[in-house]
Amino acid sequence: MYRATDIDEASTGERVLAAAHACFERYGVPKTTIEDIARETGVSRPTVYKYHNGKDAILEELSRREVLKVNAEVRAGLVRREGFADFLTEALFLVIRIAGGNAYIRRLLEAHDFQLAAMDPASAMFRMQRDWWRGPLAHAAERGELAPDLDTDEIVTWLGHSQRMLLVHAENSAVDDVALRRMIRRFVVAPLLA
Repeated sequence: MYRATDIDEASTGERVLAAAHACFERYGVPKTTIEDIARETGVSRPTVYKYHNGKDAILEELSRREVLKVNAEVRAGLVRREGFADFLTEALFLVIRIAGGNAYIRRLLEAHDFQLAAMDPASAMFRMQRDWWRGPLAHAAERGELAPDLDTDEIVTWLGHSQRMLLVHAENSAVDDVALRRMIRRFVVAPLLA
């Protein structure tokens, strides 16, 4: 059973996250400080640390939530594809278009240290992406569509780097859907195929 203080503490922790989200969008991830987050929340710095172990922990939690939202939208938008290459091309296309429309994800691209940490196979972000891709990769491997000399972590790493590069490219140029799909198919998906 929850006590009133439990509810207050849970809501304060969520308020800190909401404030951090606003600060990251306003100032960018690298320039946002714990002091900014505390001020935006209307609490002290020690209160922020009471609920979250620092900026990196806040960033990881917010990123996890945003990635889950993007993944849910991608799943909702995916139409069943016959082959792995078509499925992967369309999944990556949707990730780029949906994530590119997410202000938080766009700001997150500026956080280079976080991006590098997220590519560590021991990180929560990497594990989440590995879990998302595990089923389709296993199915493609069973059907002989995936290059047999690649392991899941290598593929997830490649897809993570490729998604970031494509997000930056799509944001900085007026690439249309046909050209983006072609680029994904030729330069990201083709190297993974058997």
